[in-house]
Amino acid sequence: MTNLFRWRAEQIALSATAILVGYALMVCGTWFVQDRLGGVHYGESPPSVLLLGAVFVPMAAVVGGFFTAALAWFHPLRHVAPMCVLIAAETVGLRLAGGDEDPLWFDLAAGGSLIAGALVGALAWKWLRRRRDAQARMAKSDMTG
Repeated sequence: MTNLFRWRAEQIALSATAILVGYALMVCGTWFVQDRLGGVHYGESPPSVLLLGAVFVPMAAVVGGFFTAALAWFHPLRHVAPMCVLIAAETVGLRLAGGDEDPLWFDLAAGGSLIAGALVGALAWKWLRRRRDAQARMAKSDMTG
C-alpha cells in the first residue's frame, strides 16, 4: 500500500510541475513578445503590431501547452485544462482590476487565443507521441515478422 501511495504522490507532483512549467513558459513567452512589440493595445498599437501580437502571443501558449503535455506524458488535455482555467482567471482578473482600456472583445479574444494555443500545443504533443508510438510498433513488427 505504501508503494501505491508513493507512486500516486509522485504522479500528482509531476502533474503539478508540468502545469506550472507550461504556464510559466507561456507567461514568459507572452511577456517577451509584448515587450519586443512595445505592448499590444487595441487603441494605441499600429495594425502591424496587432497582427504580430495576434500571431506570436498564441504561439507562446502553444509552446506552454506542448511542454505541459510533454512533461505530464499521459492525458495531455487533462493537464492543459488547469492551465486554461488559469488563463481564463487571469483574463477576468485583469479586466476586473480596471487598468485596461481595451474593448472587452479584445481582451476576451486575447484570452481565448491563449487557451486555443495551449490546447493546440497539447494536441500537437499527443499527435507526435501517437505517431512515434506507431512507428515504433511498425519497426518492432518488422523485426519479429
